[in-house]
Amino acid sequence: ILPALSGSSVSDLQIPRGMTITDVSDAERMHREQEVLGRYFPDFELVRSKSTGKYAARGVLSTHLNLYGIRIVLPTNYPYGMPDIEPVGWQPSGPHTYGSNSLCVMRHEQWRNSYSVALVVAKAAIWVNKYEIYRKDGKWPGNEQLHGLAAMRQSLTEFWNSL
Repeated sequence: ILPALSGSSVSDLQIPRGMTITDVSDAERMHREQEVLGRYFPDFELVRSKSTGKYAARGVLSTHLNLYGIRIVLPTNYPYGMPDIEPVGWQPSGPHTYGSNSLCVMRHEQWRNSYSVALVVAKAAIWVNKYEIYRKDGKWPGNEQLHGLAAMRQSLTEFWNSL
């Protein structure tokens, strides 16, 4: 387990070492991503679009109540940019989504280039379980992070306090 991110408002964010990828070249990265994804989520697959050349992982997450199709779209600057987590075959309603309806599992400034697609799938699995509780009770369970301007304000405050 890796420690929580320094300078982060999420004091309980711990990342299993097996879900991080370090010390590989950019050319080897996607091969390692497939290995790690297969180890933790064998029903997910990492595919490359023939038309755009972009990579995406796709699969289904299951809860006690539902199945949720998920597509994780890797940006062209991956792993330096955070992937988008898109719902497939369902439409989320409520908090913790971006304007495009992609799921918000962390703030962009919390993303690290050592994080793997498997970690993103794990975060999405936590998200869909919390989402079901939210739909039932009307309240998002557990700790939440601020979004938008409030998040920027908090990040700036943390930065200035660290100086």
